[in-house]
Amino acid sequence: MMNAAKPNRLYVGEVLHLGKGDPLGCRNFREVTSGTHSTAIDINKGIFFFREVGTGGNKRRPAGVFYSNNLAGLSGTNPWPDLIESDRGRAVYHGDNKSVGKPALEAPGNKLLWQLLPLYSDPTHRQNAPPILMFEQVTHGGHRKGFRRFAGYGVPTGVRLQSQAASGGSFSNLSIEIALFAVDQETDAFDWAWIDDRRTADVPAELVNQKAPDAWKQWVTHGASAVESVRRVVYSRMIMSKEDQQPANSEGKSLLKEVHAHYSADPHGFEAIASLVTSKTMDPHHSRGWVTRRSGDGGVDFVSRVEIGSGFASTDVVVLGQAKNLNPTTGSVSGRDLARLVSRLRRGWLGAFVTTGVFTPNAQREVVADEYPLVLSHGRDVATVLQQELIATGISLEQLFEREYSWYAANQRDLPPEQILNGADLGTSIWPNSPS
Repeated sequence: MMNAAKPNRLYVGEVLHLGKGDPLGCRNFREVTSGTHSTAIDINKGIFFFREVGTGGNKRRPAGVFYSNNLAGLSGTNPWPDLIESDRGRAVYHGDNKSVGKPALEAPGNKLLWQLLPLYSDPTHRQNAPPILMFEQVTHGGHRKGFRRFAGYGVPTGVRLQSQAASGGSFSNLSIEIALFAVDQETDAFDWAWIDDRRTADVPAELVNQKAPDAWKQWVTHGASAVESVRRVVYSRMIMSKEDQQPANSEGKSLLKEVHAHYSADPHGFEAIASLVTSKTMDPHHSRGWVTRRSGDGGVDFVSRVEIGSGFASTDVVVLGQAKNLNPTTGSVSGRDLARLVSRLRRGWLGAFVTTGVFTPNAQREVVADEYPLVLSHGRDVATVLQQELIATGISLEQLFEREYSWYAANQRDLPPEQILNGADLGTSIWPNSPS
């Protein structure tokens, strides 16, 4: 539990309280960030750097702190939202210029960061480069104020000057890309004793990173080439176990077995079920299109479309689908299976993969790491959608099979997928009216 955390440990995702006492089980921000020193982080600054310590070649800024508050909403002085994705190891932070007409580098935090940037690219000075600590204001226990979450630490990897027209002139600011580094993999803990050492003037440069996370030490040694290997990526929170992809109750398990058995002799017929599951998953803005003919489908079993937005602010997107009727207990979809579908996607298109089995951990990792535009529906999803459909329509499972077979027979097409944007999914085929 967070309230049992060691005093010198800060956990990624931990929420700290800015006030006094121990509200809602949160530790005090000032107490944690002061460590063994008498002063803490200045909570009133968007960009804060601890004061410089040391002399001569050992002079250093111990650490920098970026504070993000997306809860405040966008305004004339805050026109760009920050992006913080702790589990993907990345952030985009907008600097501390808040004045229209004022040059971005005249804001104190922006100016100091700009002066320190050479340290991050100079191998001879990298050990003294200050780690950037990310905090963001969050809602906690129903309270919008007074709580900050530790989002991780890392280094700037890119800085751009961003400008926008505003009333009274032009508004400019720095847009800072940050790579967030890994911490202790078992505990997700950040050792604040490292920051204490960096703040202690008589700790020599060669020892100042002795208590740093391994990821930081690798970066100090190898620089930019090490960034991707030390970036914090928490796949475990994005990956579902086999059990979580299978029906949770006996009714769902029994239904899924019936689906698998029914389509084992005719795997192509399952494509209609997959189209139905995709439609219900993307409902209410999804339109079913057609199933591809059995020969030469090229890794695509069905085509549909989904409308994003509404009215004038809407657009239709092509959805390419693939179906795999697998043994619900032992069947699994690999990354190679997904790659075949991904290879057919054009820019802006979506993929839908539906199976009665499960997706392997490696397949899920590939989707997350490569950011594939895929919607994955596993066995539990199939069972859930079909159970809901049976309840909503009052028909039996056999009647559902017959209904979907009729749809399958009437909606086989041999058309380029993009034709669905022209209304090619509308209407019912009257010849031929049976599968070829």
